[in-house]
Amino acid sequence: MSVARVSAEDFNPNKYVAEGAVMLFWNACVKFYPKEDKFNNWIDKNDFDVVPNSMAGSFARGPDSRVYSVNNSGVRYLLVAEPSGLCSVFVKDVNQDFASQAFSRWQNAFKEKGWVHFDNVETQTKEKGQLTTTHYQYTSSGQEVMTVVVSKAQPGLGSFQLAMSASYEPGVNQ
Repeated sequence: MSVARVSAEDFNPNKYVAEGAVMLFWNACVKFYPKEDKFNNWIDKNDFDVVPNSMAGSFARGPDSRVYSVNNSGVRYLLVAEPSGLCSVFVKDVNQDFASQAFSRWQNAFKEKGWVHFDNVETQTKEKGQLTTTHYQYTSSGQEVMTVVVSKAQPGLGSFQLAMSASYEPGVNQ
């Protein structure tokens, strides 16, 4: 992963962590994961550390799950690729506001550049205790093509503070 250079006085570590997580999600799970060969080439090119499923805990949902520890200049994210078409990024500590802003910017960029073909997005947000989950349904020509779920937890409540997952209908973006 690469991030634009900024001067030391402009650098905000909270923004860096949030934007890195969202950038990883949109690239790994939206741009590459629906295309298995491109995803595998991207993984190999970036040389991410593989996390054995025995150490991944509940992040790995099955024996064929692929779990990677992604190091972006000392910040660690967890990338999980499921054979069922589900791809997720988890981050332990993140500024929720910066993450929301970055998510919106990437979502707009993907649509504008045509990297993901969708013509409509429906959003539904639910709050349950200290966990907020937002579901995005992406459709193209009236058919659902992708579901994205963003879960935000309060600090210290669990093993992640931000989780972003994308799942696809078979044949999407092929």
